[in-house]
Amino acid sequence: MKTLDANWLYQGLLDFEYKKYTLLAYLQSVQHSFKDQRLYPCLSDLISHYEQLRLFKEGKEELSSLFPKELSGIDAEALKCQYRKLVDDDEIMKVLEEVVQYAIPLLAEEIDTGKGLYKEVEEMMYINPVGISPLHKNEGYMLLLVEENSKLTIYHYTMSLFESSGAQYRGIHTTLIDRRDLAPWHSLQHVKLDLLKQYPNLPNPATYAVGIQKKLPEDETVLPVAKRLLIKCLSEAA
Repeated sequence: MKTLDANWLYQGLLDFEYKKYTLLAYLQSVQHSFKDQRLYPCLSDLISHYEQLRLFKEGKEELSSLFPKELSGIDAEALKCQYRKLVDDDEIMKVLEEVVQYAIPLLAEEIDTGKGLYKEVEEMMYINPVGISPLHKNEGYMLLLVEENSKLTIYHYTMSLFESSGAQYRGIHTTLIDRRDLAPWHSLQHVKLDLLKQYPNLPNPATYAVGIQKKLPEDETVLPVAKRLLIKCLSEAA
């Protein structure tokens, strides 16, 4: 996937046509990823770029330090370098505002496409506890099952709380343990019992099965949606 630098608006040539070409090339790459049903990192990147432009539009960013400058002299008494701007403030702002005005609706359109794809994937999935759930649910296993081909991916998960801007959020970290075919006679409860034998340090781990009907890109789509489903499930059970 083609990426777009976080500072693409300010870096490089400050020209509307150049910025337009840069943005459209990136969005074309995003469209290809969505067509292949690859959600991440495209969707999170789109939202990040959109928010950056929205902040610019609302005048909440300090822009002058990002404008290109060149050394024009040295103040010997103050021992400071002097710089001059390569482009007039008025000219810079005119180009940036034109780019932002053009880019925001295009980014918003692709974000809507990504959210629609996310909803489709989420509706294909379900999550259920496997066996008896312990009181301590912040660590355990997630069994990711693709029903179409009976492929099972086993993850160890740990959930933690973190604070941002005064609010608390839940985050989840997963570690791949194993991939296997789930035989018809081998239930998910049997898989949990296998894990108990293999990892006795977790005597009664919280174990959740996340199932999806058909095969989709795991790392870019299925796993991120599964992790959010698990966070939601654990939050509701807390």
